[in-house]
Amino acid sequence: MLSRAIYVLTILFCSTLLAQEPGWVKRRPTSQQYFIGIGSSDKTSSGYRNRAKADALNDLASEISVSVSSELIDVMTEYSGFSEEYARSEIRMSTKDDLEGYERYDDYNGKDSYWIYYRISKDYFKRYANNAISSFDTYLVSKDEDDVTLELTLLINCLEYIYRAAGQDIYHQSSGKNLRLEVPRLIKSSLSNIEIKSSKTRYEAYYGRGIDDAIDIQVIDRKNSQPVSFIDMEVRFERGDGEFLSDKYQTDRNGRFKVNVTQINSKEEQQVIKASANLVKFKAEIDKGGYLDNILKGISRANGLEIVINVSEYRKDKVAVLVVGDGL
Repeated sequence: MLSRAIYVLTILFCSTLLAQEPGWVKRRPTSQQYFIGIGSSDKTSSGYRNRAKADALNDLASEISVSVSSELIDVMTEYSGFSEEYARSEIRMSTKDDLEGYERYDDYNGKDSYWIYYRISKDYFKRYANNAISSFDTYLVSKDEDDVTLELTLLINCLEYIYRAAGQDIYHQSSGKNLRLEVPRLIKSSLSNIEIKSSKTRYEAYYGRGIDDAIDIQVIDRKNSQPVSFIDMEVRFERGDGEFLSDKYQTDRNGRFKVNVTQINSKEEQQVIKASANLVKFKAEIDKGGYLDNILKGISRANGLEIVINVSEYRKDKVAVLVVGDGL
């Protein structure tokens, strides 16, 4: 009987220990090896486990985004035009959308609340740093081919890896370059070698109508004076508003494409259309978040061609006067 009582007491004691609130609920742990996300939810409503998980993954994304280096934030805010606060908010959202590689480390089913603990190894992000260095090596080799679109493809893919390499130092040993700073600079430099031109950059139009003539644009590589063929382009109203015949543009083999404005929707007297390389199309979707897209758009639009449209609200038609003589 005594041994049976001891056995029962032992079971009860172990159960009590298992039910105790773990330390990570009371005090958030810190780790040199892991990013951590902890979430909780009130148990009074249905779906509390899913809400706690969502809360934990959001917390995990926040911790990862905080690890993004300040130097990369500076570069991103410079090229995107957004504030640092907005930049970090966008990075957190993008990180959450792309979150993978995490594991559930622990959970606690309390009396009133449910808690869950996720983590992801910081070593998980080393592969992105290694891939960034590998992409940069390929870019250095590609420079001999004198192909600006290939250079942009490799550099933008490299930037995607850099963006995903949370908490990692990314230095290219043979060149001694900090790739977080060097790659955005090189993208901007490569883009400056692309000339976007048109024989006519000013047009007249009427509010509510389109432009009579198509806008003929050509894209040239300044380094070799050759057309940049089959590159995706972005065309947008930078000032004013209107509609285009198409929302997708790509140069032909001669580096040319046409833009048809079908309607002017704004009464603003002077409006501006901006044509620029669509750098987002160069992405390999290594990073699927939207914030990197904004950076690439900011870089490319700064190098775009401006087409000015002078808009009149009313058509000034000629008035014909018919004089009827007495001899009729």
